[in-house]
Amino acid sequence: MPEEQVVKLKILGFDQDPSTPRASGGSAQFETYINPMKVTHKKAVLFNSNNTNNSTSKDVKQYQGMDQDELEFELTLDNSSIGFVVQDNSKSVEDQVRDLYKVVCDYQGSIHKPYYLVINWAHYGFKGHLKEITVEYDLFEPNGEPVRANVFLKFVGHEDFEAAAKNANNQSPDMTHVKTVLDGDHLPLMCQDVYDNMSHYIQIAEVNNLTNFRQLRMGDPLVFPPLDK
Repeated sequence: MPEEQVVKLKILGFDQDPSTPRASGGSAQFETYINPMKVTHKKAVLFNSNNTNNSTSKDVKQYQGMDQDELEFELTLDNSSIGFVVQDNSKSVEDQVRDLYKVVCDYQGSIHKPYYLVINWAHYGFKGHLKEITVEYDLFEPNGEPVRANVFLKFVGHEDFEAAAKNANNQSPDMTHVKTVLDGDHLPLMCQDVYDNMSHYIQIAEVNNLTNFRQLRMGDPLVFPPLDK
């Protein structure tokens, strides 16, 4: 029985909002060597509790909508000889942390803020911005160089007003999808699945900066934004 391929979690940085038709391919990417042990995705319902029912004098909560989603997980960057997973040691732990900073929180002059982010892992996708990052170094070489770091990440969800209104209607072609390429996937058929129209494959190839849509790499994330009609 062939060994099942490990799909790595990827954090993609965009200089345009990926929840809109204007978005192009990701400008930066960070790929994990060791996948997180757990991922916490929080949703919250908003109510206005400042209204009082005059007949009962009881607090009447009125539905206001959904709060922004939040996502949390921990990454381990481990270049030690006792790590559980053998990973590429060509970069130091400090360099890997800097690479992560470049994607999730470094200021991007072209958009005057950090990148919009898409966190992708297999069939799971989350669009948002970094809320908080904490790096904890807990293993060092004798010279003081860190060889292991635990990185705690918190993200807050994002989508523009128009996309949020469409997503509330739950119409699939009007939502941004992030799909991981699986064995046997073809771009026209993936477009058929999302848009019910396989002819959009050229636009989606351009969005994802694909030079050859016939040669998809298994495990790569592809973004399928809403398209102008």
